[in-house]
Amino acid sequence: MFRPNRREFLKSVSAASLLPLEQTRAELTLHHGNIITVDDRQPKAEAVAIAGGRLFAVGSNDGVLNLATAATRKIDLEGKTVVPGFIDAHTHLGYSGLRHLTRLDCDLRSIEAIKGAIRAYAQETPVGDWVTGFKYDDTKTAEGRPSHVRTSTKSRPNIPFSSSTAADIPPM
Repeated sequence: MFRPNRREFLKSVSAASLLPLEQTRAELTLHHGNIITVDDRQPKAEAVAIAGGRLFAVGSNDGVLNLATAATRKIDLEGKTVVPGFIDAHTHLGYSGLRHLTRLDCDLRSIEAIKGAIRAYAQETPVGDWVTGFKYDDTKTAEGRPSHVRTSTKSRPNIPFSSSTAADIPPM
């Protein structure tokens, strides 16, 4: 029968505490990349392992790939860069919604369709107010040419019309 002395017992208990009770296996690895960690202690890494929707290992290709199983999805980044997810909270979404409420959407596929939309919108516009469109893109029309303002304003005389292009983004 094994009867450890006090010193042997304490060594065995401390060694056992170093073993994980449960080993995590990667569901996804990203390797051979340029991983920006935003951690001053390790600003860059070659690979990351993900399980349960969270990063659980960051380091070298060999270290991270050792955590993979046959069921792990492995993505070779081929030197591409990975940055942390950023939440961009500026105002394009709100501004876009506002334009849909207050302007004419000119994202249509023919000049005739755009002119028809202008005519209908102009009928609802008080005299003296502008009909303002947005998302106009002449490269998407069947005609492939710009629609001239004078053509558009014939929809309803004395109603001024203007439109921004699809790429028009307001200054911040």
